[in-house]
Amino acid sequence: MKKCFIVALILLLVTTMTACSGNKAVTDRQEIKQMTEEFYKDLLTADPITMSSYSNGELMTVVTKDQDKLHVHNEYDGSDVYSFILDGKRYTIATDGTLFEEESTYDFYADSIQMMLQMNITSYLDVEDDAITYSATRKDDNELELTVKGKESDNEVTVYSKGTKENGKVSVIECEIKAGESDYKSEYRFAYDQYVEIPEYTVPKSYDNLPHVESPYKTYGEIIDTLKEDEMLFYTIMDHQLIAIDEKDGRHYQFSSVLDQDTVDAFNALDFSAEDYDAQAYGLIRDVEIEDCIDFTDELPSAEELSLYEGKTIKDLLDEGYEVMGYSFSEEHAYVFVEKDMMDYKVSVEPTEGFNSDDEFDYDAFDNFTIKEIVFDNPEYSALPMK
Repeated sequence: MKKCFIVALILLLVTTMTACSGNKAVTDRQEIKQMTEEFYKDLLTADPITMSSYSNGELMTVVTKDQDKLHVHNEYDGSDVYSFILDGKRYTIATDGTLFEEESTYDFYADSIQMMLQMNITSYLDVEDDAITYSATRKDDNELELTVKGKESDNEVTVYSKGTKENGKVSVIECEIKAGESDYKSEYRFAYDQYVEIPEYTVPKSYDNLPHVESPYKTYGEIIDTLKEDEMLFYTIMDHQLIAIDEKDGRHYQFSSVLDQDTVDAFNALDFSAEDYDAQAYGLIRDVEIEDCIDFTDELPSAEELSLYEGKTIKDLLDEGYEVMGYSFSEEHAYVFVEKDMMDYKVSVEPTEGFNSDDEFDYDAFDNFTIKEIVFDNPEYSALPMK
């Protein structure tokens, strides 16, 4: 009697301990999916939150989201990018401190945790295939292990993940993908006490509210006919809008027209590698009438202002906010191309004694080149369309 009582007591204790531990092993896909969503749901709403991503043990990126501000550190090149929402618009600060409006950077990194979960865990749980097996174990609501096994091209594929919580919050997710002989491991570590402080930034010049004037040309063909043999029309097509840049009588203009779908389709069908590509493209727009013309001359330094740089150096240009974008050296000429406020300039220079364009060099080799002449070349495509 006493012996039976002791055995029963032991069984009761074991049962109680197992129940208290909260361990649960599951093989049903739908049940695993529900268990997984429950385990990671707070990860998607935490704010602030920092995710450090590791690939095969090497730190790759650190992303911090703090309300509507983001900081992305890339360990590979040490770069830091900031993105934020201001007055309903998304902005990004590039590594050089320049601010520009665009949505893709913010949207990509704001959803980076959700994308990480999809890539490593949740997307596999949406696959309905009897050849795939699933197993998951939850331990005390503080740990979730998931294993998915299947085949791909005769290779056994195993996708494993292990999520760990500390103080009720996900702290680490370890992932491993094995496919045949290959083995890839990734790890994600989370922190909840870091904030984002947006650094000082430079607001780029905008080209809005510019004067709309009567066009000096009726069609784009009239502009094309003024080009010299070695000149090309500066133009682009943005959302069915044809935009061209040209100069006449010392004034700089942006010409624009809306193209019909047939013309856009004809452009897209052209072979860019064809020797007569430009002639074909010009043929498509030659008879298009110019609908709008903007005079942006007054947005540029005047010829007199640019002439003040003659005799100075490229370094003097850099000190005033210009940036070297390229160069062209030959026996006949030496040009350095610079940019400021999304406008490009061609600078005729006298290289320093001993400079050899056939040697390897960086842009700082141009610092002491003497400026002979600087002229406006074209806008950057990022400045278009001017309005």
